[in-house]
Amino acid sequence: AHWTQEEDADDTWYGLRLFSVDGTQFRAPDTPALAEHFHYIKHSKNRHTEYPIVRLCALSSLRSRLIHHVA
Repeated sequence: AHWTQEEDADDTWYGLRLFSVDGTQFRAPDTPALAEHFHYIKHSKNRHTEYPIVRLCALSSLRSRLIHHVA
């Protein structure tokens, strides 16, 4: 097992491992490749953000504060 999993293995509350989920978003440079991958946010039928928006969500251990997964 990876050392991060070993560190949290005995770190439980009533047998449950505790995690937090947090997310953010930020603007990416306005290039065709990034726009195709990350997309724009539409404000209305004909309007959208000026830059592609990157969204990030992270799952981290409450005790160790180590990040377990990012999407």
